[in-house]
Amino acid sequence: GNTHAQRFQEYRARERGENIGIKTPYETWNEITLGLQAEDFILITARPNVGKTFFILWNAIHVAYKEMQRVLFFTKEMSIAAMGRRHDAMYFGLPWREFRKGMMTPQDRARYKAGLKDMVRKKKRDEVGELIMVSDAKMTTATIDAKIEQLKPDAVFIDGLYLVQDEAHTSDKYVRVANVSQETKAIAQSHSVPVVGTSQIHRVQGNLEKSWQALTLADLAFTDALAQDTDTVWCLIRTALMRENRQMLVKNLKIREDEARDFGVAWDLGTMQDTFHELPLVEGQLPIGDMEDTVEEDEDEAAWDQYDDEDDTEEEDD
Repeated sequence: GNTHAQRFQEYRARERGENIGIKTPYETWNEITLGLQAEDFILITARPNVGKTFFILWNAIHVAYKEMQRVLFFTKEMSIAAMGRRHDAMYFGLPWREFRKGMMTPQDRARYKAGLKDMVRKKKRDEVGELIMVSDAKMTTATIDAKIEQLKPDAVFIDGLYLVQDEAHTSDKYVRVANVSQETKAIAQSHSVPVVGTSQIHRVQGNLEKSWQALTLADLAFTDALAQDTDTVWCLIRTALMRENRQMLVKNLKIREDEARDFGVAWDLGTMQDTFHELPLVEGQLPIGDMEDTVEEDEDEAAWDQYDDEDDTEEEDD
């Protein structure tokens, strides 16, 4: 554990308003958690197709390139190529659909090329950290543990944590996810590294009729272990009104050492411009609407909605 002197140094850092852990892109997140701290297990959850993959990847990009950290990013469902496309569209601010389908304007194409060249220069000068992506359809907590031991990252992100196989290769998915939850927390502790993963919330009877403010840890899908093992839980929410306003709400379902606080995020994957940054809440909330059924929603409900978490032909989005 920390020595007495180290604990006092940490306190003085808090007096100065400094984060103990690694900063995320979001001030509210940093303020209530003091950043991504060693041994923390953080969960990002939502209904399918709300934007978990984009959100967790944006946080990984920030930690690697802005905070100069060595980041290990595991993706369970998507190929490295598919994740790389998302990475480039987000980092260089490229319109997602046009970029993915090879339909960008000459200006955007030139900006993309210049951005890639600049990234190469920054890496040579050590002006950015490192983002290492790992994709494995047979990923287990044991392979994650081994990769962390090999690469010694400063932070770990796992997209599709609920799909990872446990060490015992359990067939029952509820038992498997419970085991994965416990084993992920153990990995964070044994390697003294923050681990951020994604999962889902229940689609239960009546869930779509209740306000998003009523969501609790009981709405986490698969197992109660996720509620018990995690240190922080965020739930991503986009109502019809939020979609119309290009917004997303990040609701805090759990925080161990502070009061829960939510925050908004600008969310426009259509243009990738002026997006992903934190938005101030008005009287503690973004505009309120009914919680959407993102599984059965009309695909033509909003024109820009086609850009968000659009399926690649060879992989399933989440």
